Amino acid sequence: MTKDPESFRPPRRWRTPPAPLQGSGELEGISILREFPGDTGGLLWQSLRAVTLWAGIPPARRARLFNPGVAELRGQEVEQLPFPELREALRGVLGLLREPDTVDAGVVSAACVAVARWAAGRAAPTTEMDFLTAAALASPSDPALALTAARGLRDRGLYVHAEGWYQRSVALARRAEEWEPYARAYVGLGKTWSAQGRLLQARRSFDKAFRAARRHGIGEVQGMALHDLFALDAQLGDHASALRMAAAATRAYGPGHRLLPALAHDVARFWLERGEPGLALPVLQAVVPRLHPARRPVAVGNLGLAAAREGMPETFWEAWREVTALPDDAPDKAESLALLARGALALDLAECAEETIRRTREIAGARGELGVLKEMDELHHTLEADPATARGRHPEPEVTAAKVPAEAEQAAARLRTRLVAFLAASAPTDM
Repeated sequence: MTKDPESFRPPRRWRTPPAPLQGSGELEGISILREFPGDTGGLLWQSLRAVTLWAGIPPARRARLFNPGVAELRGQEVEQLPFPELREALRGVLGLLREPDTVDAGVVSAACVAVARWAAGRAAPTTEMDFLTAAALASPSDPALALTAARGLRDRGLYVHAEGWYQRSVALARRAEEWEPYARAYVGLGKTWSAQGRLLQARRSFDKAFRAARRHGIGEVQGMALHDLFALDAQLGDHASALRMAAAATRAYGPGHRLLPALAHDVARFWLERGEPGLALPVLQAVVPRLHPARRPVAVGNLGLAAAREGMPETFWEAWREVTALPDDAPDKAESLALLARGALALDLAECAEETIRRTREIAGARGELGVLKEMDELHHTLEADPATARGRHPEPEVTAAKVPAEAEQAAARLRTRLVAFLAASAPTDM
């Protein structure tokens, strides 16, 4: 019997994309000098340049890469730094100046990661990102380091560079058969494409992440991929599919999982935006105590809005007091106040609504949060044109409860019950 010609096809060779050359999108490392003016910044910049130069030279040609004496001089400068953690980290970089042809690449990468961690603790995100990228360059076959570099770039909004690093991580992980970074890289690549509006590509990437995670039994990444598919379906208005993805993500995470509170909050917000506060409220009440303080303000704002729409003024006022007590420069305060302004309208609290709108506009304007500012400007103009709205004579015009089949209502109720039960097993999260 003649074999199918396909059976004679040689094994497919996977090409590893080259590493993107720059991390921050400008002259290599120059932003370090803005984040750390003076001697510390200069030493960090020199160290970064040394790592990237060394990483870009083939190992066989590294023996005489640096002039003799440079390591000793740089070592003296390192020991004069007033930061013990940074001194320890940069000692690891000195090894490539002393013995560029024999230094362990893993030691260099670990030193770069330590510098990045130190920079993160001092609110220096570009320095952090540049050294994470340098760590990945120093160990060019490590998919986990490539993945970490990609995340840092995506968080900074440098999507083109992030895409390149994610694709490199996919290829490296596939070649090494390291399936967890492989699946996680596809999740990150999907997030990168979604942020750019490339939704079809994002869906394919999330699907690949889910399939890989399921095939290799990586439950957390299954949940992450399903969570992102839920968000994508919700954005596209496919509410039935969104609920299915949310339910599947909940099952994948299971009771008490560290990522469950973030999913629960997103599902509750989805219901609230759909005009279903009765579904959202118990989930928000369960999730708020379990969120990291950095994520809590928006959840509290959503809780206040849901409570207002359910006619629970005491819960609304508790949320209002918590959010208004935050410093005006606290992240997400403007967005949280905007939610509470709408809650005040739902409870016929005209004066509270007007004052909350005023404060929200001030904070959003000062912080350049144009989306929140536009939303509050529109609401303010609506109130001026139609004072009856401020007195709560009719519901907010953009929110109407969706009419859904009984089967979908039952599925939503089951999801709500499961989320609340699973959250009961969750400790406060650091996410």
